[in-house]
Amino acid sequence: MHGLARFDALLARHHHEAPRTTTPSRLHRASLAARVVARQRSLLIDPWGDVVATLPPDARPALVLAAAWRLQRGDWMGVLADDGAVPRGGRAGWRLALLRGRVGAGGSSLQWLSPAQRELAGVRSGELLQRLQEAALAELWRQGWRLQA
Repeated sequence: MHGLARFDALLARHHHEAPRTTTPSRLHRASLAARVVARQRSLLIDPWGDVVATLPPDARPALVLAAAWRLQRGDWMGVLADDGAVPRGGRAGWRLALLRGRVGAGGSSLQWLSPAQRELAGVRSGELLQRLQEAALAELWRQGWRLQA
């Protein structure tokens, strides 16, 4: 019995002692991880030099556009036909549009984010959306927006 009690005391003392290791502390590992994650982020900067968002370096156009246009709950970004961009007898012009949900008493407001693109029948909607998002992103870069690593 005496041996069992002594073993129990050794285990208890060992459990309460600080571990003696050469590995970095938990706090040190957390700060290292935070620095690695920070290095893997890109800053979205508007034309006036203000940081708008922190994004992953491989951010898709939809994420960059959502951050740049500061999409909020109730906003919608998607593909709409622009009847004003249709030449006489021509096909519909498609644009990436932003529909703001809450704009005071006037209701919602529509904003075109990309230039109109005329597409032939049979183009998949996902492909059209991707093309329009890339065109809207190119428009942002022309206006002076940038991603900084």
